[in-house]
This record gives sequence, C-alpha cells and structure tokens, in this order.
Amino acid sequence: MEASVFQIGAKRQDEEFSVHILPKKGIPARVTDITGLSVSNGQLFKNNELLNTTPVRLALLQFIEFLKRAGGDSVVLIAHNGYRFVSFTS
Repeated sequence: MEASVFQIGAKRQDEEFSVHILPKKGIPARVTDITGLSVSNGQLFKNNELLNTTPVRLALLQFIEFLKRAGGDSVVLIAHNGYRFVSFTS
C-alpha cells in the first residue's frame, strides 16, 4: 500500500496552519477505523463530515510559507500516528 498524507497541521505561538489533502487512492477500512477518515465520490470525510481539501502541491507550498514566517524560531515536526501508520504500510 502506498502511504498518503491526509492532513498537514502546525501551530506557532498564536498562528495555526491546517489543510486536508484528498489522497490519490482510497483509505483502507483499517485506517478509517482509527482516524475516522474516508473517501467517497472523490471527497474526503472525517466521521462522515465533508472536509475541504487542498491539492497536495498547494498544501505543501502553503506549509513552506507558514514555516518561513517562523523566522529564526525553532521548528519541530511531528507525525500524528506516524509510527502506527508506517507499520500498516510496511
């Protein structure tokens, strides 16, 4: 199974960044059970609620701009469920 990024989120002081990304392939039932995320008719849902999505390229460009605004501040990147997700795809 190919891994997909469904969301990029970050917070710096009082500024927050969050975008959802429609995966190119469907989401396995096992992942839906854990995250509540699902794809239906080309749209992304979380717990059956429609989410606004951003194309992956634009989402990454917006995230880079968010990081640039951090200036000289330290930045820590964290993957939510990253280890568990990687174990599903291994």
